[in-house]
Amino acid sequence: MDERQKALDKKHYTQALMLRDDEVERFLPRRFLMGSRLFIRRKATNEGFFQDSEEIRPTVHEWGLGWISYSNASVTWQHSAQPANLRIKDGRGDLVGPEDRPIHETWSPAGYKADWRTRNGLTLTEELSLRDDVFVNIIRIRNNNSGPQDINLSLMGFLPGHTSLERKDRAWQVEWDSDRHILRLDVNKLGEREESHDAGRASASLLSMHGDFDAGDPRFAPSRIDLQDGRGRDSFDNDLPDEHNEWAYDIPLSGRIEAGETKTLTLAYTVYPRNDMASSSLKRILKNAGKSYALAEKEWDEYLANEVPTLKCDNPDYVKLYYWNWYADRANMVEYIDHPAISKPIVVDDKIRYMNFQCVGCYSRRLQMERWLKNDMCRNGLETLLAGQTSEGNCGIVVDQSGKNKQMLTEMPLLTAAVWAHFEVTWDKEFLRRALPTLVKYDDFFRKYRDADGDGLIEVKGMGEIGTYDDSPRCYEMGATRWFDWTFGNQPAEPIDVNSVIYLQRTLIARMAGLLGDKNLQKEFESRAAELKQKIDKVMWDADRSLYTDVYGPDHTKVQTKTPAMFVPLRVGLADEKRARHLIQDHLLNPKEFWSERPIPSLSYDDKNYKLRVLMACQSHGDISIDLVWDAITGLANYGHTKKASELTDTTVKLMVKDGIPTSGERYAPNGRPIGGQLYGWSNLINDAIITRIFGISSDPEKELIIFDPKLPASIHNFSLSGVKIAGGDLTFSCVEKKGVMSLTVRNNGNEARRVRLGTTQALLEAGKEITIGSRESRESQGSRLGF
Repeated sequence: MDERQKALDKKHYTQALMLRDDEVERFLPRRFLMGSRLFIRRKATNEGFFQDSEEIRPTVHEWGLGWISYSNASVTWQHSAQPANLRIKDGRGDLVGPEDRPIHETWSPAGYKADWRTRNGLTLTEELSLRDDVFVNIIRIRNNNSGPQDINLSLMGFLPGHTSLERKDRAWQVEWDSDRHILRLDVNKLGEREESHDAGRASASLLSMHGDFDAGDPRFAPSRIDLQDGRGRDSFDNDLPDEHNEWAYDIPLSGRIEAGETKTLTLAYTVYPRNDMASSSLKRILKNAGKSYALAEKEWDEYLANEVPTLKCDNPDYVKLYYWNWYADRANMVEYIDHPAISKPIVVDDKIRYMNFQCVGCYSRRLQMERWLKNDMCRNGLETLLAGQTSEGNCGIVVDQSGKNKQMLTEMPLLTAAVWAHFEVTWDKEFLRRALPTLVKYDDFFRKYRDADGDGLIEVKGMGEIGTYDDSPRCYEMGATRWFDWTFGNQPAEPIDVNSVIYLQRTLIARMAGLLGDKNLQKEFESRAAELKQKIDKVMWDADRSLYTDVYGPDHTKVQTKTPAMFVPLRVGLADEKRARHLIQDHLLNPKEFWSERPIPSLSYDDKNYKLRVLMACQSHGDISIDLVWDAITGLANYGHTKKASELTDTTVKLMVKDGIPTSGERYAPNGRPIGGQLYGWSNLINDAIITRIFGISSDPEKELIIFDPKLPASIHNFSLSGVKIAGGDLTFSCVEKKGVMSLTVRNNGNEARRVRLGTTQALLEAGKEITIGSRESRESQGSRLGF
C-alpha cells in the first residue's frame, strides 16, 4: 500500500472516530470519556484504571482513577472518585468553576483536549492521554491580561478505604519524594490468608508533578496526609478496617504569570504491581510527556491501519460504528504479569467497569469479531480459554489469580463455536487438532456435572450460567428467588438456549473430528448431538404456542415467559423447517412480540413484566442486548431469510449510532439509550454481522471456498473492505450498485490462488488478479438454507 493510500485510509477512520465540540456533550455519560479512549496497553497483575461516577467529567478539576484487585476467585474494584483534584485560583477565587463548560473540546482514541475560558481573563487548555499505563495530564495557563497574575494551585487527593477486602488484609503507606516530586502510595499485604492467591500482592501508585510553578511549601511537600479509620484515629500506616478509612493529601503550588505568558503543569499518574515497575514506567513517559498525546495518536493510527481490515462505505454510520468497535476491542486489552493462567494479551469485557475475565460467554462472543483481525488476538484468546480448563473439564466463568475456578461455575458454553469461527477464517486444521481434546473434555464436563437428573438435558446452577438473562422473569419461573440466585430452588433448571448451544458444540466437534480423520470421535459426537436434539424436540417444544421454551423440575414444567432464547435453535440449526417457520413468522417477526423499529428486546413486548423504563443493564425486562440480536440475525440467515437478517443488522446499527455518534453499550434501554458498561465486548458482535450479513463475506473451510454475496440495506450503495485475511490470504471485496444492479469484485492481493463464489458464480482467483460480476439479485434474493 503506497503512502498516499495510507494517508487516505487514516483520514477515513480518523473521521469516523473523532468527536468535537457539542458532539462530545451528546456522546455518552461523562465517566466514559475519562478512561475508555486511553487504554492501549494495560500491564498489571491486579490493577487497572476505571472511573466510578458517571457525573465526573475529564477536566483539570477531577481525574477519576482507581485500580482493581483480585480477592480469591472473584475480582473486586476499589472506588476512587478523585485521586487528584486540581483547583486553580487567583485572588478573586476559582478560575474555572465546577459547572463551567469548555469552549472547545475534542475526543479521539489518542486522548482528550479542551480549551477553557476562565473568569479572570486567563485561558486554560488541557491535554490528557495514556501510554504505557501512565496517565498524563498537561495543563497550560495563559495570561491574556495587560498585567501579571498570581496563581495558586491546590492538588488534592482522596481515596476511600478497601470495602471489599477483609479486615487487616492490606495497608496504605504514603510517601512523598521531594527530590523527584513524586507522591508514592503503596498497598501492602499485612498477613497471609488461606487461599489468598496473590490478592495481597503489593501495588504502587505514583503521582508526579512537574511544571513552571514554585512550591508553596519550601520542601514542595504535601501540607496534609491523613490516614483515618471510622473512629477518627490518625495513623500514617493504617490497616483500613472498614469503608470509613481514607487517606488525603493537599499539595499547594503557586506562581506568577506575566502578561502574555503561558505556564505549564504536567501531572502523571500510574499504578503497577511493584514500585520499581511504576517508577520505571513513570520515568520513561516523563522524558517525553509533552509528546504523549502525539505518540498515543501514532500508536492508534498504526493499529487501525495495519491490524484492522479497511472499510470504505457511502453510509458514514457504518464506518463510524465499524471503527468504533475495533477501537473498543483494543481499548479493553489487558496484558497480565506472571499470571499462572493468562500468559498472552487478552481482551476483557469492559475494563472501565468490569475487569473480571469471563471465560466462555462474553469472551467467546468477542472472539467471533476478533477473528477478522490481522493479528493474533483471536488466537491468543482461544489459547487462553483452552489452557484455563480445570481438571474436571470446566472452562469456567472467572479465572482468578491461581488460574482456577473453585466454584465450578460455567457460563454460556460458546467456546467450541468460537474455535470453529476462528477456523472459518484461518482454515487452520492444526489449531483444530490441538483444541479438539480440550473441547471433548469440556463437553464431558456438562454430561457429568450438569445432568444430575440423568434426563439428557443440560442443567444450570443459576442466572449467571445462562449468560445475558440476569434478573429475567424466565429465571424466576424456573425457581430463582432473587437476582443472581445460584440455586433455582434446588430443582433441575434446563434452559433452551444452553441446551441448543451444547447441541451446536457437539455437531461442531463431530465436524472437527471428521475434518481431522477421526471417524470414531465423529460418530460418537454425531450420536451425542442427535440424542440431545431428540430430547430437546420432545421435551422443550411447546406445541400449543409453537415455540421452544425452558423446562424445570422433575416433570419438565414449561416456562411461559417468552424471550429471545427461543430463537437459539435457529442460530444453531436445530429446528426443522416447519418449526423454524413458526418461530420466525409467529414470534420473531411478530410486532406484538419481538419485531419493531428497534432490535429485538430481552423480553416479549406482550409480557406483563416488560418495562419501558429499564435503568440498569442487568434487568432483562425489555432491554436490548446485542448478543441476543446477533443470535437472531444468524438464525434468520441460517434458514434463508437473508434479507430480514440484513434488515435486523441495519436496525441494530441505527440503534448503536445515535445522531452520528457510535456506541457499544453493555445493553440498550427500550428507548435506545446505552446502559451499563460503555465498551462492552458482546456489543462488538455487530461488526461480525456487518461483515457477514451486510457485506456478505464468509467462507466454507471444508470446501476451501471464499464467498461474497452482499445483502445491502437501502442506505448503502457501495462499499469496499480490504485487507481481509481468509486462509492467510489478503483479499479486497468491493461492491458498487447503480440502478438496482450490483457489481461485485474480489481482488486477491496474496500469493496463492483461491476459489471464490460471487453470488452464484464460482471461479479460481489467481494471485494478484481480480474477478468482477454483475448481479440483479442483490437486495431481494432470500438465498437458500445455510448449513451452520
